[in-house]
This record gives sequence, structure tokens and C-alpha cells, in this order.
Amino acid sequence: MKIFKFGDPGADIVLIQPVFDQDPEGIKKEASVIAGACSVPFQLIAAGVDDWNNDLSPWEAPPVFGKDGFGGGAAGTLDE
Repeated sequence: MKIFKFGDPGADIVLIQPVFDQDPEGIKKEASVIAGACSVPFQLIAAGVDDWNNDLSPWEAPPVFGKDGFGGGAAGTLDE
């Protein structure tokens, strides 16, 4: 899992965002926009996921749309 960190590493406020498109420049721009809109220090941590339906679902489930079901890998993602 790729982790991207932007902002103040010592901040009390930490935003954690799963991302599928692991574009560091796009995430950096997002952090800049957030910084411009708020007056408190924060850190943005973007965690890259490879398989959205598996890495973020807490349990296995059949597909809702399309053919891909949910794999139940959220606990492993949180551990990482």
C-alpha cells in the first residue's frame, strides 16, 4: 500500500483518505485546497488501495453493480 502524507506531521487533526488513483500531485493539490479553506494545522494521509471492493469492504458480499463482489479485506487494510 502506498502512503502519501501532506501537511503538518505534528498536527492534532489527521485526515485519512483511501485513494484508488494514486496520483501524488493530485493529492498534493487537494491538501493545498483544504489548507486554503481552513485555519487549523492538519495532516492529510492518502492510502492507496489496489482493489476498492476488497480493500475497503468489511465483509464479503455479492456484487451490487456489475460482476465484482466485495471481498471483506477492510480489516487487513486497517491493520496496514
